[in-house]
Amino acid sequence: MLILLTLSSSYYTKLDELTLGVLEPPHPKGPLGKVNNNFRKFMLKQGGLYLNCVVRINPQLGAELLLALTISPPGYRYELDNNSNRLTNYLGTKGADEIDVCTFKFIPLVSLLQINEVLAIDVIATLCKVATDYWHEHRWVKNKLEGMPKTDIDGVTLLVGDSRKYFKGGRHALYWHRKYPWSPNIVACFLMTLEGWLYSRPTKAALERSISIIFERADTVAMLGVLISLAKCDPNLLKGSLLPLQSSLQLWVWLEFELIDRGQDFAFDFGKAWSRLSNEESQELAEFHQLSHRKISLLEIALPMWLKGNIPLDATSQILADWDNHQINFIPEVSRYRALKIRAWFEGNNWLSEKDEHGTRSFGFVGTLPEDPEVDAQAESAIGNLQHFQIVMMCRKIVDGELQKTPELHREFVTLLTSEKQLCSLQERLRKKAFIDRIWATIAVILEFPIDNLNPELENYITDYASDFSNLPISLDDGSRCQNHNMDAEAFIAHAAPKLLRRCKSETLLRSSAFRCFIGVRNCNTSAFMSSWIREYGLVHPLTQELINIVPRIARLISLTHTVSSAKVIQNFANPDGSYLAPRPEFIDEEISKREDPQIEEAWSSFQNEFEEKKNLEISIIDTSKWMPEILIQPLQQQPRWLHNYFDWDFLAAGLIPVLEAKPDSEIELDLISLLREQVLFALFHERATVYVENKAEQEEDGDNSVETELSSAQSQIIDTILKSTSSEVATRINVILQVIKNVDLVDCIVLCHIVDALSYCIVEGSSSDIIDNSFRNHIVCAVGEYLFDLRNQPESNLRFLGKTRDVWKNLIDLLWQWSQKNVKYATQADQWLMEFLKRFQEVLLVDWSLREKLYRVGKSTNYRFFRRLLFQILIQKQELLPSSRNDESELLVQLLAELWDSDRSWIIKRQPRPSDLMTLLGQLQEIDALGARRLGDEIANSLAHGSD
Repeated sequence: MLILLTLSSSYYTKLDELTLGVLEPPHPKGPLGKVNNNFRKFMLKQGGLYLNCVVRINPQLGAELLLALTISPPGYRYELDNNSNRLTNYLGTKGADEIDVCTFKFIPLVSLLQINEVLAIDVIATLCKVATDYWHEHRWVKNKLEGMPKTDIDGVTLLVGDSRKYFKGGRHALYWHRKYPWSPNIVACFLMTLEGWLYSRPTKAALERSISIIFERADTVAMLGVLISLAKCDPNLLKGSLLPLQSSLQLWVWLEFELIDRGQDFAFDFGKAWSRLSNEESQELAEFHQLSHRKISLLEIALPMWLKGNIPLDATSQILADWDNHQINFIPEVSRYRALKIRAWFEGNNWLSEKDEHGTRSFGFVGTLPEDPEVDAQAESAIGNLQHFQIVMMCRKIVDGELQKTPELHREFVTLLTSEKQLCSLQERLRKKAFIDRIWATIAVILEFPIDNLNPELENYITDYASDFSNLPISLDDGSRCQNHNMDAEAFIAHAAPKLLRRCKSETLLRSSAFRCFIGVRNCNTSAFMSSWIREYGLVHPLTQELINIVPRIARLISLTHTVSSAKVIQNFANPDGSYLAPRPEFIDEEISKREDPQIEEAWSSFQNEFEEKKNLEISIIDTSKWMPEILIQPLQQQPRWLHNYFDWDFLAAGLIPVLEAKPDSEIELDLISLLREQVLFALFHERATVYVENKAEQEEDGDNSVETELSSAQSQIIDTILKSTSSEVATRINVILQVIKNVDLVDCIVLCHIVDALSYCIVEGSSSDIIDNSFRNHIVCAVGEYLFDLRNQPESNLRFLGKTRDVWKNLIDLLWQWSQKNVKYATQADQWLMEFLKRFQEVLLVDWSLREKLYRVGKSTNYRFFRRLLFQILIQKQELLPSSRNDESELLVQLLAELWDSDRSWIIKRQPRPSDLMTLLGQLQEIDALGARRLGDEIANSLAHGSD
């Protein structure tokens, strides 16, 4: 479907209509349309616990649902994308942000492997193919490849059985199961689960069957990466079921780069693992990633097996013949030298076998290797770059506080910077950018505590490097600002600059340098600079306050820059007949990065000058949302409303989160942070309320009475930061959030859901102070619950909703009971909370069928006896709440009553009319043929008739 809009004589009035590109067809095994984000998150969180229920009941449906949740829905393709520079690492997949942790025990996939291994491997192979096809189209074809050195070819050929089979993908796909940075986490999770499954096979026959299925069903390099790890774990498999891995000459060429690629160094996400898994689960995941065989060279395993004759002669002959007659012709020229070298290694006649005095057999190479000095030099350079990378990585860890700087390292770095000979040698060995990165990493570490007195020579050297911060480049386009590199010169400058700026000889130079360093080229650099600045100068320093005050205005100006540039790009894309297609974000980024718009450049220059001259007025964040530089007023007024955004929230988060995270040292600092916290919340909710008003009419025209406005990632980070605190402080902050929501007159259920969900993760199980923890949980549930409960007394026409209240109620229920599932000793406390919760809010909870289902699911769990009794008593009094037809609710209610009878039989029998009441409920459930009702009723009736308890 191609949608074109025609421009009238008044171009800008037609921009009010949203334009689309060409709708691509859906993937055959993916979703047909958009998948609700909340549904995807619900099904994939907690290790896919809820999706696992579907897999267990209907494996085929579960497999289809698993792919529908993890393959991107069909999107729109735009014209004129030849200059596209912005690539996504999701590679056509979804779910990477919704899974809690990238684990090797993704529950629904493990269950599917147990139930139907072929179907499960098909699912994994399909998702790998989706990601690989996206990589091929958007990276390989457009020559926008990841990693250094880049992959030389887009696939490998293996001998599987009696035929050749092609596996698509680049060299770095071998590391996708190791959570490679330029690959999607959801694919890594699937592949890690497959790897764990292979390690767990109980017999050799079962393992070989699994390998056979993979070779049959898979056709991507990513799947081969898992098999290579398996081969390292059990080398004997290379003699038989994994022999095809040895048949690809191109694959051996790629494996020579494993050390340079650092292919086995990725994978473990410490932050998420320790916050979202139990200690045992986190330790198990860490051990999985640290398995000793991972960094063993496969060549060092396989080559001796060839030379000792452990590989069948007919197999080696077939492989070498295929290399010589077929595969060598398809090796790219850049890799031919390596391929010929490897071919020589695998030729048995090139080795001489010898035995020492102990009878130990060894082999010496006596053949001739091809010569290519350029390739050898490149290899040496690559190893040098690897050593450089390891040093920079060490510097990064020191700067981040993960390693302690030693006096020996400090002296070594000082010597490097003050020795012209060492600097020249380093410059000769490294590329220009790597050299600059290394210098700034070194300076950043030298300035870290403990700092020895710097000698005059070093002091002059560092001062010279810091003298031109006022000319540092800044980036305004989203593609540059959202990059997350932390080991280049810009990243280390952001960390070291606050210390270096003390050396500025004039206040003007200090202010201009601080301004440029603060904005930087990436949001992560902005955040690093602000954190370092606060550590160096404190929160109450006048210049700190000025930097905090300009954060919203910079975020606003970045947003306005995007608005003006978007309109300009759209105008440039208009066809002669007046039609146009909406440009992709990459085109807008390209327009911004050119820095050719004189009005935008003047706006930024004037803003910087005002800061340097102390002319920036202090205004609140909410007032900043309406601020426009005078030079941009006219062009902005001509733009349609849909192009306008209030802030660039990514920059706002980068600049303010370090302030919100700061530990106050005085009442003044505490008040500053508290005021900022309220201002940020008010700005967020005010913007969302405005969006609600603007979108409501359009939603209702489409027959939808709800408005869904998801939180951006940056907005979520800000809220999470505000929530991070002690238990008592969180209670206070919940009150502040609720008060702000009331002030803007918006029932923002989306934010409330996020808050409750975030708190369910940040609560530490087994807290050292159960009293604080219990009070904290009760306060959250009661405060949010009372807020929602009070809404029932207000006319619905007066209320403005973002999202649905039922989702918040469900999250509150989870907050009350899920923690006790892993801590059975706390079940009594959770049972008490649930009972009080139901008593207080039953008027709202029980009138919604989905909330009743939620309550029944909790009630049928064994440990919540008093809550279950209360549910039973309420249902007896309000039998109009019983389901009127056979459905999930009726089934859950039968299960709840069954648990009541099994675990609390004496309480039922002890007092009339409980037995008859129970039979009454079951009688009504039998009338609608509820699943299990008749059988349970007969069992209870028989038991009561025989007087059994």
